[in-house]
Amino acid sequence: SSDGVLRALPLVTAIGDRLFPHVVVEALRIGRAADEVRLLTTNGDTPRILGLEVGDLRIPTAADGSLYLYYGRPTDVPTYSAFDVLRDDFDGRQVNGAYVFLGASVDPGTDMAETPFGAKMPETRAKAFAVGQILSGHYLSRPDWALWAELALLIGVGFIIVAAVYRNVTFGGLVAAAAMLGTIYGGFQLFGDRG
Repeated sequence: SSDGVLRALPLVTAIGDRLFPHVVVEALRIGRAADEVRLLTTNGDTPRILGLEVGDLRIPTAADGSLYLYYGRPTDVPTYSAFDVLRDDFDGRQVNGAYVFLGASVDPGTDMAETPFGAKMPETRAKAFAVGQILSGHYLSRPDWALWAELALLIGVGFIIVAAVYRNVTFGGLVAAAAMLGTIYGGFQLFGDRG
């Protein structure tokens, strides 16, 4: 995103007039022994991307073909250093049958992505979260009308607060506090219940 926070991964990229799958999609294609990746679109004058199909997996995406990331706990994605893996006593069964992403960098800070939680994590870990999210079928969505709903809420609540302050400053402050708490609660409810 424009603020440098990794909220979504583009699962398809256009180079010229050709589309290419993200490494996450290609890993899933190989891991599921699928022959191809299918792009699901709407029909009409301005087709929109609805998602991707990788074998029997259907991956819903945003209209631009990106996947909104649902981050789990860092412990959900095991991490091994090259030193650990190259040791004679490393048990390969720990990664047998798993999707493995390799990350390498001379400067450890260059492969880091800012998350919505304010913490940084290696981009390879974000890719692993994306695979886990897709395999679990847990998706986040943002409807096309969300921006308009947010703007209407902002303008409507703004007018109510101004009217309340005009009536009584203390009452206006209480209305503003209630509006903030209601918005925060509503946001968490929508995220938790509906993704």
